[in-house]
Amino acid sequence: MAITRSSAREVSALLADLESGTDVARETAVARLSVIGTRAVGGLLSLLASSSVAAARTGALAGLEAIGDPRAADAALACLEEDDEAVRGAAAALLRRLLESARGAAVLDRLAAIAVDSTRPDGVRLAALEALRQVPGPALELISARLRDDPSLAVRATVTGSGNAAMRPPLEALEQAAAGALPDRPDSLRQWLAAAGADAPLPTLHSLVQRVRERERTSADATRRREWMTARAIAHQVLAARGSTVALYDLRETIEGGEEAPVEMLAALGAIGDRTCLEPIAAAYSRLAERAGHQARPRDTGAADWWRDHLAAVFRTIAAREKLNERHAVAKRIRARWPGAADSLLGPAK
Repeated sequence: MAITRSSAREVSALLADLESGTDVARETAVARLSVIGTRAVGGLLSLLASSSVAAARTGALAGLEAIGDPRAADAALACLEEDDEAVRGAAAALLRRLLESARGAAVLDRLAAIAVDSTRPDGVRLAALEALRQVPGPALELISARLRDDPSLAVRATVTGSGNAAMRPPLEALEQAAAGALPDRPDSLRQWLAAAGADAPLPTLHSLVQRVRERERTSADATRRREWMTARAIAHQVLAARGSTVALYDLRETIEGGEEAPVEMLAALGAIGDRTCLEPIAAAYSRLAERAGHQARPRDTGAADWWRDHLAAVFRTIAAREKLNERHAVAKRIRARWPGAADSLLGPAK
């Protein structure tokens, strides 16, 4: 279809808004260019080739996605290789649309080649996987199977799901797990947390802690229950790394319960624990000492002694951070309830 002079002027003005307009002007331009359709494709492709403005390039890709013209395939594949995450994401969305176009088979082949190429940056491969995640049939299963043992943790986490679920980005997988769709394997959750825990909303991580704890309680297999506890501990460690105490109550209750917890849980407790954690730690420490038949010798061997020593180290870390001294009510209660443990944790009474 020939482009009339008035239409060409409108496209040029809209492209100028994409290049240098405000955010509102860019959104309006994308919407209008999408309506203009195939007549705007040439201009949008020219802008992609010439502009260095990430917001303009993202807008151009969004316009091309709405139009769905297969002429955009090569430009989108090139944009998939860029450093800017927003540009890669917009290119992935466009390529996902183009999988249904006349060039769909060629686009699928290129995306699959990028996804399985372990020499490429993770960001590029993950963008390709994002474009592929709604592909039906055996093609997706074949790619997923090949990547389950990939050297990249982020790539493995993206293709690891429960059952025969399609590939999901790690952040989306975490959100679904927090909503109740936990994977069959705890290590899948651990991979998702490693890949996207730093970006997950705090309420998502909080819900995840609750869901995993419920799974632990209902697991009949002791080994699998321990694996779920380790996954929960890693979620706590992610929360602690972000300075969040939203699930601190769960750490306290776990320690107070007396079961030896994974080291990640102790690390989280040491990072964010407060004064309310000291009595649960003292109670657990005292029970371990009594179980061993002596009062808190600091340098014993064995698993129970390892756990007791680490509890003591965490207690002292928190006590120092909270500036605990003998005058504090917490210290007085600990001495009254667990005198033997108190001598080891707080030092001899003065």
